[in-house]
Amino acid sequence: MATYAIEPELASGFGKADLVIGRCLVDVKAVLSPAASFRWWLDQLLGYVLLDWPNIFGLDSVALYLGWQGLLIHEPITGLLAASVPGPTPAIADLRAEFRSQIRAETEDSLTARLRHRYPPPTGV
Repeated sequence: MATYAIEPELASGFGKADLVIGRCLVDVKAVLSPAASFRWWLDQLLGYVLLDWPNIFGLDSVALYLGWQGLLIHEPITGLLAASVPGPTPAIADLRAEFRSQIRAETEDSLTARLRHRYPPPTGV
């Protein structure tokens, strides 16, 4: 059975990815010259993977779909991590925990702002 999610919310809506197909997080880009932005996009994908703190999607790979080029670039997360750091490849669970502790204030502020927007306080409070 194939699983998918379109615009999945991560970290209580702090981030929204493009889609998940199976266990792959896919980001869609439509630019004429992708080379200059490629590194930033990989950082963005890795950030989304790290925001899936409870591992809801069981992600094991990421992909970029380049619409103008009709090209899908796919990489296992372990390969991406191995290429990103010198020495031993860090465990994704450890990276998620560290990332979560680093951005906790921002995610809490984001959640509070979304709740206040959705449920405005009564007038005069």
